[in-house]
Amino acid sequence: MDFLPLVKHQNFVTESNKSQKTINFIVREIIVKLHEKSQQLFNGNMTFIYI
Repeated sequence: MDFLPLVKHQNFVTESNKSQKTINFIVREIIVKLHEKSQQLFNGNMTFIYI
């Protein structure tokens, strides 16, 4: 990927912050889903560290 157009873009910082928030949100959702699954599989014996 060519990042130069992004870097030149005025809203680069804003956009990358939005992307980071979106990524964090998705990661959190995945962790929650995995946690729910593990609760079912292991009867809640697993401990997860949340971001």
